[in-house]
Amino acid sequence: MSSTIPSGPLSKFWDNLEAMISDITTLDVVTLTGDIDVTLNQQADAGGAADPAETITFQDILKNIQAVKSQGLNAVAVTHIEVDMDTALFVKDNLTPQQQNLLTLHNQSVEQARNARHAFIQATLEAFKIS
Repeated sequence: MSSTIPSGPLSKFWDNLEAMISDITTLDVVTLTGDIDVTLNQQADAGGAADPAETITFQDILKNIQAVKSQGLNAVAVTHIEVDMDTALFVKDNLTPQQQNLLTLHNQSVEQARNARHAFIQATLEAFKIS
């Protein structure tokens, strides 16, 4: 029996399902330093003002971040955790005191994200009476 990826209208559903499963089964926290510019273009209404009905999401911001060419972005820490708790962690060498503070915030963010992920999964299991 062969398995095929749906095409047509089901293709977008399938892509969204894959993205959702990936979001649920992995956790990524990246802490960067550097100068960035974000340019977002909201659609204007008939009067030329930004349309308040159009919400700017965090994903919109991430898609439009550009590192300032002279500086770029530098990773202080990167954490990737799989659902089975396989973990990859990168920490920059020779951290300055400011970067050490960022590493502390990074570690706190990882812990908070893990706790939030656990609470989400528990609530989902309870909602479907699986747990």
